[in-house]
Amino acid sequence: MYVESLALRTAKVFLNGDSIAVGDGAAGFANWQNPESTTIVITDVVLIITTVSSGACTIDIGTTATSAVTSSDNIFDGIDATASAPVVYTMRNDALDVAANVNAKDLATGKWVTIDEATGDMEGLRGVLYISYYVGV
Repeated sequence: MYVESLALRTAKVFLNGDSIAVGDGAAGFANWQNPESTTIVITDVVLIITTVSSGACTIDIGTTATSAVTSSDNIFDGIDATASAPVVYTMRNDALDVAANVNAKDLATGKWVTIDEATGDMEGLRGVLYISYYVGV
């Protein structure tokens, strides 16, 4: 058995805590929208914080079908945005959160991965979020 149309892609989302804090769309949120014409399967998400936030802050990241400004933490829950930079977090590390968060996530076309300033103030933070996903499954 083989699959002809399976394609692995990686989206790169730049994170600017100053923009997220004041709200490009809604205060405390950034997002990435599934650009594919079909449901995707997210297999890994990597968060790299290159510059920590200037104040105490935690970040939630997750998938949602509700809106681009709906909090979700089914990928990362309560990541400390003040840990020494650079710091790398991966969805596959079940020590970060409940083990259920390491599982692959389906995301319908046009739906979102949201990055939420869960607590505190994300100003000053800089980083990159890599979202690896399969199309055509």
